[in-house]
Amino acid sequence: MKAKILFAALNLVLLGSLWPHRASAAGRIVDLELESRALAGNLIGVDPKRHIKVYLPASYERESARYPVVYYIHNYHWSPQRTFEENRLPDFFERAVARGQLGDVILVAGDFTTPTGFNFFGNDKVAGRWIDHIADELVPLVDSRFRTRATAASRGLTGDFFGAYASLKLAMVRPGIFGAVYAMHPVGTGTGVLPGTWRPDWQVVHAAKNWEDLRRDTYAPIYVAMAQAYLQNPDRPPFYCDFIVESVNGELKADTRNITRLQMRFHLIEQLLEHAEALKQLRALKIDWGRYDETHGHVYANQAFTRKLEGYGVTHFAEEYSGNQWNRLWTPHGRVERDLLPFFADFLEGAEPVLKR
Repeated sequence: MKAKILFAALNLVLLGSLWPHRASAAGRIVDLELESRALAGNLIGVDPKRHIKVYLPASYERESARYPVVYYIHNYHWSPQRTFEENRLPDFFERAVARGQLGDVILVAGDFTTPTGFNFFGNDKVAGRWIDHIADELVPLVDSRFRTRATAASRGLTGDFFGAYASLKLAMVRPGIFGAVYAMHPVGTGTGVLPGTWRPDWQVVHAAKNWEDLRRDTYAPIYVAMAQAYLQNPDRPPFYCDFIVESVNGELKADTRNITRLQMRFHLIEQLLEHAEALKQLRALKIDWGRYDETHGHVYANQAFTRKLEGYGVTHFAEEYSGNQWNRLWTPHGRVERDLLPFFADFLEGAEPVLKR
C-alpha cells in the first residue's frame, strides 16, 4: 500500500514538472472602451471606438502599490482579444513572475484594428492619427484608471512586425513617454535589397473602385494601405491617397516625387537624422529579427537600421536569430519568454523581480 502511495506521489511530481509553471493566483483581465478623438473623422472607415484589453496582476487587488506598465502593439490582421486568447500573452507574464524572473506589471493590449486589417501607423486624418491616439489617449487613460507608476522609466513598449514598427516610431517621434522599447522583428525600418516599386499590379490598383477590387492582387492592398498612411490625399476618393506609380496619359509610370515622399515619411531609417536624439533618451532599446523571413528585404533593412543607430551613437541591443518572423515568438521558452520579459525585468523601473529589489 505504501509503495502505491509513493508511486502515485511520484507521478504527481513528474506530471507537475511537465506543465508550464504558472503563478499561484491568476491576474484579472479588464476590458476598456475608448472613444478616440484622434481617430474620429478619418476617411477610410476606422471606428473611433477602441476595445482595449488590460491585464492586472493578482497582487493588484490585495495591495495598494503602483505598477509599471508594458504596452503591446499587435500586428496587422490581429487584435487585442487574439493577443490575449490565442497568443496568451498574460500567461507568459504570470509564468515569469512565478519563476522569479519578473516583478508584477500591468499589461495593456491596445486596439489597432482597421476595416482592411492593415495598419501602417500614420498620423493623419485620412487613415487616422494613430501616434496621437497612443500617446495622448491610450496612455493617459490607463494612468487615470489604474494605479500605475506614471513615468517614462516605468512604461515599456513592445510589438511584433508592424507593432514593432509602431513601437520604434513612437519612441522616435514622441520621446519622454516610454522608457524601455523592445521591437520584435520590425518592418518598415528601411528599403530591402530589391526595389518594391513594381511589386503590386498597378493596373488593379488604378482600376479598383473599392477594397474588394484590390484583393485581386496580393500586394495591391498592402501598397494602398501604405499610401493611405503616408501619401494621403483627401481629395482623391475612393482611397484618398496618391501612389508611387501613377497613370500618365494612360501609361503607368513610377512617380519619383511620391516614391521619395513615401520613403522619407514611412521608412524609419530616413527619420533617424531628425529623431536619433530621442532614442538616446530611452533607458534601453532592443531590436531583433529572424534571419529567415521569406521577405529577405526585412532582414537587410533591419541590419542597415541598426548600423545607422550605431553610427548615430544610439546605444541599443540588436540580435539576428535563427528562425523567421513568426516561429520563435509565441512558444514555450521562445523569444517572448526568454528575451522580451527579462529585458523588461532589467530595464523597466519597478519591474525587477522581488528578490532583486
